[in-house]
Amino acid sequence: MPPILRALSIGAIAVTLGLGVPLVTSAENLGQSDDPGLKVKDCRYGPDTCTGGYVWRGATAADHVCVTPQVRDATRVDNQLAGARRTTSGGAYGPDTCKAGFVWRGTTPTDHICVTGQTRSAVAADNAAAGSRRACR
Repeated sequence: MPPILRALSIGAIAVTLGLGVPLVTSAENLGQSDDPGLKVKDCRYGPDTCTGGYVWRGATAADHVCVTPQVRDATRVDNQLAGARRTTSGGAYGPDTCKAGFVWRGTTPTDHICVTGQTRSAVAADNAAAGSRRACR
């Protein structure tokens, strides 16, 4: 029998170690295990753990908003292109002034990476949905 055993516990499925110590009960289930019929809460990254299919955006080192892998990859590209999207002569916002057609991303109030307006709208939507994408609240 594998090291993780399934045991019936008062009408709820509990995941136990070989020692019989319950890890989670079905009332706590929010994540997924490798077994599609067994849901297991996975909080290895604490309260910022993302639900299945989502990863941290990573706009900054502290940005743990859960987004799709495609959004994370696009965020990395936006970070890499930051210098090319700012005016070289400064402007109303000094060295953070964006070139025409770009606006501040706004993942946080101090995020001045220049992106398209469409990207900024998507960032706002991701920020608004952040709570529903966390596995461990």
